[in-house]
Amino acid sequence: MRRVFGKHLIRGPDQGVRVLGPRAYYGPGGIGELRGAPAPALIMPQARDAARAARLWDVSEKLAETSFN
Repeated sequence: MRRVFGKHLIRGPDQGVRVLGPRAYYGPGGIGELRGAPAPALIMPQARDAARAARLWDVSEKLAETSFN
């Protein structure tokens, strides 16, 4: 995977290159997403929860004793 002009590129199964969208998430495509060729990965609903993301960010800043802004 390469990053070009702010977009990620990945080789497809036909060895062509595709642009991944801003919300694209790829990982191993095998059983349990532990190994295998790149494929669209499952994104759990909890990972899309903005309130949880904000809480995680706040806790991370406190534990790191810094601000990520």
